[in-house]
Amino acid sequence: MSRSRSRRWSFAVAVLAAAAVPASLARATEAGFPGDVPDRFRLRLSTVSGSFDTNFAFSSDRGGLGGLINFEDLLGVESSRTSFRLEGSWRIGRRSSIEFSYFGFDRSGSRAPQLDFQFLIFTVLAGTAVESDLSSRVATAAIRYNAYDNGEVRLYGTAGASYFDLEARLAAGVGVLLPGGVPVGRSIVLTTDVSQAVPVLGVGTEWAVSRRFLTNLYFRGLFLDLGGFRGGISEAGFSGTWFFTRNLGVGAGVQRADIRVREFDSGSATARGSYSQIGVLIHLEAAF
Repeated sequence: MSRSRSRRWSFAVAVLAAAAVPASLARATEAGFPGDVPDRFRLRLSTVSGSFDTNFAFSSDRGGLGGLINFEDLLGVESSRTSFRLEGSWRIGRRSSIEFSYFGFDRSGSRAPQLDFQFLIFTVLAGTAVESDLSSRVATAAIRYNAYDNGEVRLYGTAGASYFDLEARLAAGVGVLLPGGVPVGRSIVLTTDVSQAVPVLGVGTEWAVSRRFLTNLYFRGLFLDLGGFRGGISEAGFSGTWFFTRNLGVGAGVQRADIRVREFDSGSATARGSYSQIGVLIHLEAAF
């Protein structure tokens, strides 16, 4: 081989090597997490078996709130229920992403309480047959930033907002009193709700245990005074996901959500109370 031809081959190899460097860097930048699992888009659908504890007082006048009603113990509303949870994320930068989640439960029950209780401006007498429906919805959207990422462990923070809606409906038979002890004299349906959007801050960590197994631990919440609302929402969870292909994974975890309402005033109704839900999740996750 001539010297000039050798130099041409050496030059060609050098050009190819130089071209391969940025290409490999680009692949490294786009490397998945964990391993080769892509993380540009993630979508997770879970079934949630939840247990609940709900204590609230509602009033539709300015005369003050009555005692807290435990919907599970006093009114027989289901204390456990299975529903679904939807979560997703979109990576918009090397360290940043947009996340969202949504879950909701619809529960019901019937009972003739053995105690008088107040609901809105009405007093329901002991022994009155009551059918109750209670629905809850929580939606969250946040910006996430990975403050630390070594390819195996990520430590991150989130900032966003959560919106919750709790709606209660009671259908009571004869045995309901108006203020002053005046009987309503007929069956009545009473409905009210508490809904509020609140800012939330969070922290979390992800650990790529192997090239196809990922764990995630997180907490987010905030307690604040917004004038007509004083309280907050918090949520925490832990999950593990095994990706049996690059784009699909299955997993399980636990999750807890708490809503604390110290004061709520919508102008036409007031409320205070708490809502707690803890659940076991089984999920399917898609990665792109």
